Parts: sequence; structure tokens; C-alpha cells
Amino acid sequence: MDNITMTQYSARTLDGYNELLQTVLAGNFAVNIAADRKNLTIVLESDGDPAEMARIAESCEGIDGVTVTIEGGQSVLSEILHAQESIDKSSEEMTVLRCQIDAANKDRDRYRKWYHEMCDEAGRVKGQVKAIATLVNSIFPD
Repeated sequence: MDNITMTQYSARTLDGYNELLQTVLAGNFAVNIAADRKNLTIVLESDGDPAEMARIAESCEGIDGVTVTIEGGQSVLSEILHAQESIDKSSEEMTVLRCQIDAANKDRDRYRKWYHEMCDEAGRVKGQVKAIATLVNSIFPD
């Protein structure tokens, strides 16, 4: 697989994307397919057989879409899929981190509340001690 040919088909509409995908799947072509419905894109990877890629191009010719061809010695499709897996893993890790941050924020808010409650209580106790000291001083002057 030295001469790998990648062809990206990008449809302008969802109907064009669906038609493009049906055409490629119905054609029984000897290619790897990566379909991205969100971006209305289909990437086909062939082992370099130009006749196969020409057949695909002919069958998709009347469909509302744009074709971009990329040639390379490595499997770009596998690199794309690997990158997508990395993105998915990072997304899961970010979700876990968000949960941890939310829990830490809840703990922070709870401790802040307790701190302020204890400060208020200490302030009341200090006020009571001052009141008792004033009372004691008025009963037993120096």
C-alpha cells in the first residue's frame, strides 16, 4: 500500500450527503470509507488503483458535491481515525475533570459557608463576653 489515494467528497446539503453515501455503499467499491454526517463529508481510501477511483468518481458525478484528492504513502484515513480517537479520549477526560471541578467548587462553597457561620458565631460570643465584662465592671468597680 505504497500509493494510497484519498478522495474526500463534501456535500452541500444533507440530501446530497445521503445520496453520496448510498451511491458509494451500493457500488461495492474496494475502498475504506469514513463518513462524517456532521460535516457532510465522506473520505474514501484506496490502495492506489486509479481505475477504482475513476469508477467511484463517475458514479458520484451527478451528485451535489465537491471532490478533493490527496495522495500519500501513508494511510491518512487511519491517521484521521486515530486523531478522532484521541479527541474522543480527551473529551472524556475533560468531562471527568469538569465533574471534579464542580465537586471542588461545591466543597469550597460549603467550607466558605461554614467559615462565615463560625465567624458570625464568634462575633456573637465576643459581643456577649464584652456585655458580661461591662456588667461585671458596673457591679464590681475597681
